[in-house]
Amino acid sequence: MENTMPKLMEIENGYYQNVVPTTGEQNIAAAKCCGTFNEACGFFRAIQYSNNMGTHGEHFEELERFFNEKKVLTD
Repeated sequence: MENTMPKLMEIENGYYQNVVPTTGEQNIAAAKCCGTFNEACGFFRAIQYSNNMGTHGEHFEELERFFNEKKVLTD
């Protein structure tokens, strides 16, 4: 199976550029593949900024809902 997670390339001093530009929807989907909510938030923030896009509360609310539902299903 091919790895579909976005590939970030460090360009300098902790700044990253996405090798293949992605949309916000793709970035949310990739973040949902992370193991925890906190990992997903950090990854989402990094991938958004690597594509010169920002973040806002609704993005993180969507991730929180996803991980809360995932927890309910796995308990």
